Amino acid sequence: YQRRVHGDVISSPNYSWRWQRTPQETQSWESFHMIEKMYTQMKHKLPPMSRVWNEDFEFGRQRLVGLCPNSIELVHCLPSYIPITKGSLDSLLDGDLTLDQALTNHRIYIVDYHNKLEDIPLRNGGQLIAPTCLLYLNDNKVLMPISISWKESNGTNVVVTPNDNMYAWLLAKMFFQCAEWHWRFFGIKTMQLHYLTCLYATATYRCMSQRHPIRQLLGPHIFGAISCCNWSIDKVMSLGGLADQLCAAGSKGGLKIIQRAFNLYVFSNSSFEADLKNRNVYALQQAGYYYIEDGLLMWNAIQKYVRSVVDLYYSSPSDLTNDVELQSWISLLKDSIPSLPYLQEYTVEPLVSILCAIIWGATSSHSVSNNDIYNISGWVPNQPFNMNHFGFTKPKDQITERDVLLHLSNQFMSQNQIQYVAEILQNQSWWPSIRRGACPPMHVFVDPYAQGLYLSLLERLEDVQEIIEKRNTSRPIPYTAFLPSVTARHLF
Repeated sequence: YQRRVHGDVISSPNYSWRWQRTPQETQSWESFHMIEKMYTQMKHKLPPMSRVWNEDFEFGRQRLVGLCPNSIELVHCLPSYIPITKGSLDSLLDGDLTLDQALTNHRIYIVDYHNKLEDIPLRNGGQLIAPTCLLYLNDNKVLMPISISWKESNGTNVVVTPNDNMYAWLLAKMFFQCAEWHWRFFGIKTMQLHYLTCLYATATYRCMSQRHPIRQLLGPHIFGAISCCNWSIDKVMSLGGLADQLCAAGSKGGLKIIQRAFNLYVFSNSSFEADLKNRNVYALQQAGYYYIEDGLLMWNAIQKYVRSVVDLYYSSPSDLTNDVELQSWISLLKDSIPSLPYLQEYTVEPLVSILCAIIWGATSSHSVSNNDIYNISGWVPNQPFNMNHFGFTKPKDQITERDVLLHLSNQFMSQNQIQYVAEILQNQSWWPSIRRGACPPMHVFVDPYAQGLYLSLLERLEDVQEIIEKRNTSRPIPYTAFLPSVTARHLF
């Protein structure tokens, strides 16, 4: 289909590591120093994360600038499934502040995977932990975790706080990180960024001619989406594929997460500005939530570009209803995504919002999901893809460093995780890299007026690049997820 209709054929990434195990590689880790030595043996750079991964401030920072920065939200009252007893967290807050006061003062945030990952089966039996993390914005404007809770498969509720045994708290954070990786890998990366983009691409190629302005607008951003989706189905989600080799849930659990993510998907949340408003997180900018200020730059650039193109071709109310190809396109999409807005004859705003969401998902969201991935996921203890056990095997106060190491996946699985993350960086260019200057305007639009609008977009992106680079000079750790030069590989 791709060769015949669109010629959208690209080479797939070549994950070249071996899957054969040796007896030594199936052994558990003896120490964290032993894990560090593995990087030298594999000729990989030791991630800087190895020095601070166990610190609570670093755990909080990753909720803001990690792989899932759009999962955190302000909470006004605790969900009923978090069994927090009154006063149990007050000692973790500043001064005489109580948890109820902190909630009232808008200083408690939550990252909640309870509904997203509940009842997800593991590859080797059991269920994936569906954790909920509460975080507190302290007086020093640092976001700190104050509790991680989950429900065991036997129905027991578990709550762990920094006041507990340090190794129990460390293990709880590792459980949370592993769960978040599963949501990022299956719920965000695979479902939202690959499968949904493939759905948009398929509808576009089926319903719109090559000269249709909307197809030309989306062309650089959906190019390769179908091939990428096919590769994901073939190599990642198939039995024995990457999901089975890397992730605790495997392909069976991963498919359930994908289905859950699709059922929970609401199109209105695809708007960057609407998502920020719904999560009520603007106050986190003072804690280093660069995702907001940099993301708004990119979102506004995309929105202005899309609106200018739409206004060029749909200047009168009847233009929308008279465009048969456009109506066929939205009708086909709504069969799969009922939450998509209807195209109304008196305004172009629904069309603008749909197009912005498609381009945003194929470019900036893609870039965010890979931001600093080698540092975050390349250090196995920080974000393990797989663990030998989920849940405590002994009372919290009896857990030791040895127990933490026994919960980690064996040497073979850890090496595969490192190699996978390293090759993500090496193979990012396998998706066609349409950087500034590599995709001339005449290859995007036929209409000279539209070509001028595309050139204006490139100029705005150049300004965005300069602004973010200037901001990064004053940041403790540069945030590069929204740099157009980085996002461009996903594509501008």
